[in-house]
Amino acid sequence: MTNLSKFQRELDHLPFILELPQGLRKRVSELFVHVSSGKVYTKGKTLYTRGKQDKSTGALLIKGSVEIDRGEGAPITRHAPELFGEMMLLDEHDRRTATLTIAEDSLVFQFKWNDLMAKARERLTVDQILDLKYALVKYAGSRFEELEELSEPEGGNADSKVEPDPGI
Repeated sequence: MTNLSKFQRELDHLPFILELPQGLRKRVSELFVHVSSGKVYTKGKTLYTRGKQDKSTGALLIKGSVEIDRGEGAPITRHAPELFGEMMLLDEHDRRTATLTIAEDSLVFQFKWNDLMAKARERLTVDQILDLKYALVKYAGSRFEELEELSEPEGGNADSKVEPDPGI
């Protein structure tokens, strides 16, 4: 099995891919294969820095783990497979919402969101693109809510909810 097919198989386990209609999952993972390039990062390397503007890149953690530090509360560790950079899609200034530090040697595939959406326009129908955008925004919204809840002091406002904006 080639490295690309292993990469694509790992993508199938990403939560936002699982949110897609069954027939669209493989097509979306193929898009990521075409626009991503992989690299092994060593423990301690900073992948993204909170507050920094970015060229709209995303990352797929395929093996390993990262530590997410939002500047509030304790850092959170996430293990592969995971998607990162999606929350920046909700920031009107294209700023990183957290610092991501490699927690153990990890395989990360990075891509540009613009390249992903350009490839989607070439290969998917309008309805499929809308399904993809909705899944990404829903994932970003749920990640935002989860991190907000984790950073709230005990007894915080549990009733506050963030509604994802499907207009990206």
